[in-house]
Amino acid sequence: MQHTNYCRQAIKQFLDPEFRHPDENVHSERMAAVEMMKAAAKFMVPDNGRLLVDEQLRGLDGVDLLCLPFPVMALEYMDLGGGKRISLAMEREADILLQHISYCKWDGEVVLLDDGKKAMVPDQWVATCLISMPRSLAATLVRDENNNAIEFRGLQFADDFETDSLLAEPAVALLSLLNALACANVRIERSEPKKNAKIKGALPFDAYHVLVVDTHRRAPGGEGKGGSHRSPREHLRRGHIRRLQSGKRVWVNATIVAAGRGGGVVRKDYSVKAA
Repeated sequence: MQHTNYCRQAIKQFLDPEFRHPDENVHSERMAAVEMMKAAAKFMVPDNGRLLVDEQLRGLDGVDLLCLPFPVMALEYMDLGGGKRISLAMEREADILLQHISYCKWDGEVVLLDDGKKAMVPDQWVATCLISMPRSLAATLVRDENNNAIEFRGLQFADDFETDSLLAEPAVALLSLLNALACANVRIERSEPKKNAKIKGALPFDAYHVLVVDTHRRAPGGEGKGGSHRSPREHLRRGHIRRLQSGKRVWVNATIVAAGRGGGVVRKDYSVKAA
């Protein structure tokens, strides 16, 4: 498994005097990010930070207080445009402290320095301000009448950036991961770094955690009974979270139901919206 090593790259740059930001507030935010990344359990998650396509976040139904599997976590992934992203989360007594870090490519943009000279803006990691999210899910997640998760409230930012959707990204990524972990057939596996010769002064490589969905075993409790005895027509069943009689939740992958049975085809088009 190829490790992303985004935290390692971001820490190295944030500690580099050449990249020190002149604004002390921005510098403090970067140093806070460094401390969280150093302490964090690192996760590699799929593109856009979503393991399961579940807009309703049904795995979190009935959850009153959010709890992280590790005190501090770093979620590394690529956005839909191929950009590098890190979402940081640290559990505290009443809230979860969040921060988002993205790798910005400036494509050769040039700026004018104070001495009148021109300089090319280097590609670099950029950290948002610290964000506080209540651990109470009811105070954080707003659902519509169909139980769809539609927006977040209660997010408090260190600066006045409430309208910036990027600042809600770590909350979205974290809740998506916790939603997956609520399923009984999703487990955490640890991936150790490759052992290379140590280079003096180099940062150590990180071990990573990955989420694995076990869809090969039949879920305990089996399929629900009932329904029509007629053979169903061929149709696509979207991936979804199923609640078993035992109360456990499991993720069921998308599948073609009644493929090739000759009973006709039901055609549906689904639109997946980015959270």
